[in-house]
Amino acid sequence: MTKLSEARILVPGEEGPLARGLRSLGLNVTTAMLQRVEVLDVSSTLEGADWVVFTSIRAVESIVKLGWTPAEGGQGGGCGRRSRWRST
Repeated sequence: MTKLSEARILVPGEEGPLARGLRSLGLNVTTAMLQRVEVLDVSSTLEGADWVVFTSIRAVESIVKLGWTPAEGGQGGGCGRRSRWRST
């Protein structure tokens, strides 16, 4: 069995607190993205929606990239601590 101090550790996803924390302990950490984000033009589906519920921060970022803004009086929600509407 490989000792943790000698192991190569793969952290799937973007560079973040977990990878930095492990490195700060002197561990050999590599991060790698396992998914690709592709923004699809679904503007026609969004128009006129009374509610939009976001399931990830990536969904919010994609909506912003499309230039979409909620309708007057529109409602939104999200799950997760980072899934909230951010106007730019």
